[in-house]
Amino acid sequence: LKEEQINQNIEDLLSLSYIPPHLYEEDNDSVFKKYECCISFMPARHPVQDPTATGTRKVVYDEICILEYLKHLSNQGLPMKSPVTQRPLDPRDLIPMIGAQRLINEKLKTFQSSWTTILTRRPELRGIPTDVNLKDIVEAAAEEIGML
Repeated sequence: LKEEQINQNIEDLLSLSYIPPHLYEEDNDSVFKKYECCISFMPARHPVQDPTATGTRKVVYDEICILEYLKHLSNQGLPMKSPVTQRPLDPRDLIPMIGAQRLINEKLKTFQSSWTTILTRRPELRGIPTDVNLKDIVEAAAEEIGML
């Protein structure tokens, strides 16, 4: 990875815009598994519900993913429709999942606090040189705070 990419990844961690994989990969009952985007199959950072889905199954998207998808359809001259239900979908009809958003934010704030503590105690992890594998550092830090 280039130094810029590594530094961006660290900034993402601290800005809460990044959901580290170990927070959701091994815990099938985690908040991140419950609110997985039906487009990216990754945890939805900003979950919204598809109003065209019927029944008890909730269709969840990350807001950015669904908006990009709908914009792509529109730019191609195609009707905007749900990728899951194939029904017409206006972006203004997406339902913000406020409770889920709060849970996600709290989980990430806890992670951020732990990560900040590690960076404070272990300054050698700041300004990561380009020859260090970021994944190894994140895993080591997660292990140290008991998240692995």
